[in-house]
Amino acid sequence: MAGGLAVIWAGAIWAASSVSNPTLPTIGSLPVDKIAHAAIFGILAWLLLVAFGAFGTPGRSAWTVRMVAVLVAAAYGVIDEVHQSFVPGRMPSVGDVLADGLGALLAVLLSSTRHGPHPAPREGKVAEDPPVGVRRTGGGGDR
Repeated sequence: MAGGLAVIWAGAIWAASSVSNPTLPTIGSLPVDKIAHAAIFGILAWLLLVAFGAFGTPGRSAWTVRMVAVLVAAAYGVIDEVHQSFVPGRMPSVGDVLADGLGALLAVLLSSTRHGPHPAPREGKVAEDPPVGVRRTGGGGDR
């Protein structure tokens, strides 16, 4: 399911990049387009994380999967900018690629604060996060 959402999101990025002469709102001197790029590719990286099973997948390093998600999202940002070079009224931008990669990296780092690297699960077991609001205890726990 998450893989399908990542593909749909990537398709939405492609469709938005196909629009000639887009206009973005301005908010003072804020670089709205770069913020939008970072947010959009951050969402893509997070969807890729979920699709790749970064949260407690046995046999894979969580950080390796996270970095692959960042690299895939950033590479898609490069492909997106190349695509834009063929769209009338659009120009590729190194700044956009940097914003894409930074957004992907920030999303991964933010997800790692909530879903830190899990210890390797025992044979045949999958590490799971406790339900929201339930604290993890170390055996004896707090009673």
